[in-house]
Amino acid sequence: MEPTIRVGDVVPFESITTIQNEVIELNQSANGLIHLHFARHSGCPICNYHLKKYSSKINIVKTSGVLPVFVFHSKPDTVRKNQGEVPWAKDLHLVGDGTKAFYKKLGIDSSKVSFLNFRSMFIQLKYMNIFKFQDQGDELGTDQRPMDLLIDSKTGIILEMKYGVHPSDRWDVQTVLQFSDKHRQS
Repeated sequence: MEPTIRVGDVVPFESITTIQNEVIELNQSANGLIHLHFARHSGCPICNYHLKKYSSKINIVKTSGVLPVFVFHSKPDTVRKNQGEVPWAKDLHLVGDGTKAFYKKLGIDSSKVSFLNFRSMFIQLKYMNIFKFQDQGDELGTDQRPMDLLIDSKTGIILEMKYGVHPSDRWDVQTVLQFSDKHRQS
């Protein structure tokens, strides 16, 4: 299944609420750009590996005018338990979407085949004993594909988009910074 959105579309929801109950407006804000990343469940070792790498450069991302928001398909309470106390996650905007409402609106689906990627399997095996979180995917499955969106926060228009093929197929900080430069100049 392909996503129901494309670059140039307006994101199909106006705001998103973090686990700290902060409402982030997606189409009427002066934030500049929003990097909206959709991950798997909050106990996913692959997602937490990438999230930890991203968080180590969070100040660079924010200085470039990008507000990063990470969405898990876990209940908000589960995300609070897993990431709320982790030092490297304290400066991140995290969202729990336990019903997958946002995923459904965007057409983000699951794929059993997506997990057969060598890099994803390697990260999963390497980090599953390091990131020992409560949610191990039993809430809504472990085969969710990731998605990255770069949104103009004044209009809600999707400027850039990546629909991952496997769990590690997501934007890194360098990619976000390149897109930030591109759209600040245009």
